[in-house]
Amino acid sequence: MIAVRDGRAEDVGHLTDLWDQAWAGVPRFAMPPMEAAERVLVAEQIGSGTPVGMAWLRATPAYPMGPVDSLQVDYLVVHAAHHGRGVGRALVSAACADALLQ
Repeated sequence: MIAVRDGRAEDVGHLTDLWDQAWAGVPRFAMPPMEAAERVLVAEQIGSGTPVGMAWLRATPAYPMGPVDSLQVDYLVVHAAHHGRGVGRALVSAACADALLQ
């Protein structure tokens, strides 16, 4: 089972490993600092607490639709061993729920 929560400073090592796995072979594409995101959501495996996915969210103006803002998923990364298990779906669902609260 997967739980989605806000990212924490102690997640950086695990998130960097996820990032490196996802972008293997892409030179000089380092993970941006967590502060660069509006919000970072982390999917963790219940029981172990190990992050297995992440979503970087950023609020953006929804131009040309007017002053209504939108929440954009900049990056969505799921560990390869957890593909097809609903991790990405859980992260996107949590992002959508967050956007509705804004």
